[in-house]
Amino acid sequence: SGDREELQNRLSVLIRACGTRTIIVDEAQRAVDRDGVLRRYDIAEALKDINSSNGTTILLFGMGRTRYLLDHDSQIWRRFENEVVIPPFEWGQDDGSGVIPECRQCFNSLLVTYRDNMPIPFAASVDVEDQDVAQRFFYVSRGVLGLLRTLLLRAVKIALQQQSPEITEAILNEAYDLAFHQDVHAGAGVSPWAPLWSRRMPPPC
Repeated sequence: SGDREELQNRLSVLIRACGTRTIIVDEAQRAVDRDGVLRRYDIAEALKDINSSNGTTILLFGMGRTRYLLDHDSQIWRRFENEVVIPPFEWGQDDGSGVIPECRQCFNSLLVTYRDNMPIPFAASVDVEDQDVAQRFFYVSRGVLGLLRTLLLRAVKIALQQQSPEITEAILNEAYDLAFHQDVHAGAGVSPWAPLWSRRMPPPC
């Protein structure tokens, strides 16, 4: 506990004592409203002070509106001059040659990595190397890693609750409805493991 100055002084002491060279701030966009209005000026100022007093490298990870955290002060912007944009994965268009587009191959590789590291395996019917199955996962994720992770985490929880030895299509269907219930209730999305799914591509993020 304590005021901002006291807390920041403690942090500076710990940074020096631990020899901290890099600080990673995840979900940095939470300091900015969706309309781009910065609501936590103190966070931006604190980042500037930490960098000035300790020379610590600060990495901000967040959605596109994170840049508004830096825009209000040129001194802060100069300290974060390198912006790396990581776009969503793309599904790509089939050209009739039978060759899978390179962008889709990248997404498929991501699915394989998840499959190989899942604490509960997928059922045989959930073959992520099958393009029909991969497209269902792409529809859920819209090419965004965080949305795919949200689905899979929910699916694992459901499998554990049901004491299922594998993650089935039925579990993925239930996971989608629970993880994205707002979209479902608003009619903005339908589970790709449900009969109503029309195989349409997802709306852009």
